[in-house]
Amino acid sequence: MSGTSMACPQVSGIAALLHSAHPKWTPAAIRSALVTTTDTADHLGKPIMDGDAPAKFFAAGAGHVNPGRAIDPGLIYDIQVDEYITHLCTIGYRNSEVFSITHRNVSCHDILQNNRGFTLNYPSISIIFRAGMTRKMIKRRVTNVGNPNSIYSVDVMAPEGVKVRVKPRLLIFKHVNQRLSYRVWFISRKRIGSKRMSFAEGKLTWFDVGNKDKKVRIPISVT
Repeated sequence: MSGTSMACPQVSGIAALLHSAHPKWTPAAIRSALVTTTDTADHLGKPIMDGDAPAKFFAAGAGHVNPGRAIDPGLIYDIQVDEYITHLCTIGYRNSEVFSITHRNVSCHDILQNNRGFTLNYPSISIIFRAGMTRKMIKRRVTNVGNPNSIYSVDVMAPEGVKVRVKPRLLIFKHVNQRLSYRVWFISRKRIGSKRMSFAEGKLTWFDVGNKDKKVRIPISVT
């Protein structure tokens, strides 16, 4: 059985399981653990299908939820309350609208001045190259919830027509709950005046150097 009607209760149950195992995790941490540890193949090891063709991200999402991996994801993309407020301001909410949601008096003007280039620390990346734009940088932050001394190496499957650079390429953690950030640059390979590509997808994965089976993957979409 498939579809959102079946996915909703199953994922809700798995989220409750993760909350019982990690009661101090935020909803964002639980969502990150679910998204970054999914299986992208079916139980036979074949690609997840959308009809007669392999499913794209917008059909299959991150993939099949894997509770065993989600309960010990290694790294999580967490989000703090103040970051949600900044996000509301960046997508155009007015002060009064932010107050109606958060019951906080804020100045979106000041928030935007102090958070230039802000993007929500979501466990996925969506890039839109608007007219005349050829380069964009995204920042992400991960929290170590696995082994205290661990090193993660990055692997990128770049979307078609896009060059991707990640710095740093190694994340070295010395203790649990340590947070480290990385930046990702996206450079369009399409020449000005060439036929525009409507959509391309890729993925960015952090591998635990000491345990290659532990990987933290996020999807990338580019339009």
